[in-house]
Amino acid sequence: MGRHKTPPKFYDFEFHFAPATSLVRCATVHANWLQGFEGQLDSAHLNFLHSSSIPKTPNSTGQMAADDTSPRFEFIEKPYGFREAALRNYQDGTVYARIREVVLPYYSFIPGNHEEPRLVVVVVPIDDEWSAHWYYYMNPFGPVPDWYIKRALEGADVDDDDFAKDRGDITNTWNQDRVAMKNGHFSGITKNFVYEDFIIEESMGPIMDRSKEFLGSSDAVIVRTRRMLLRALDNHAQGKMPFGLDENVDYREIRALAIRYPKGEDWKTFDTKQPPTFEFQVSDAAK
Repeated sequence: MGRHKTPPKFYDFEFHFAPATSLVRCATVHANWLQGFEGQLDSAHLNFLHSSSIPKTPNSTGQMAADDTSPRFEFIEKPYGFREAALRNYQDGTVYARIREVVLPYYSFIPGNHEEPRLVVVVVPIDDEWSAHWYYYMNPFGPVPDWYIKRALEGADVDDDDFAKDRGDITNTWNQDRVAMKNGHFSGITKNFVYEDFIIEESMGPIMDRSKEFLGSSDAVIVRTRRMLLRALDNHAQGKMPFGLDENVDYREIRALAIRYPKGEDWKTFDTKQPPTFEFQVSDAAK
């Protein structure tokens, strides 16, 4: 941020190069940038906010997350931010890990199964009270499949420059469908599931008073991020290099991953680009 005689280079993320492709859309949100960024870092809210919006087919994100609503978190610090795993334990002795990459101060790499498309969300400030949320619906392995594009676009506005501009605002309770809620929909926000994130961020007010919040164990990633950002400010004041300007980092190697593995394995040893494969039996109930 700020002016430079020589602007920093663009990150050489893998989705900027063939064979990867991306569908890129933006939403303008009336909330401070950090509120939006923290919302993209919270893996525990999948079980609640998106519980009615994400499909729960066997081995899907929705089903795997629903089977354990209390993930525990582990981290690996990186020069660009950190790698975080939300770990969910299952009675059959397996672990489901959603391994996210966080490239400070803007990028959240949302986990997906190996050889499947996934999402990268980039939250940047417009001013103190407004932020732009860039959504990269991307496939590292080739064209973005039609089914993934359909799911991304379903119910959203057709304007790629502000695809959530029809979500409403506080004056109409963001078009919340109370009938859908009575029928079992958790949030009542039925247009597109990412609208749920934007509305939560806006409902806090443009700049949330964090002196009134109460963080819990599921907010470990939020606590870590804030500490790293504050540390970065101190380092910058001392003339040290801030995040994102270290050209020795190979940003093309960064990829998030969702993976299920036997208990006893260590997710920290996994190559997220070439992850190990494990065979599991599907229970009769899941067939």
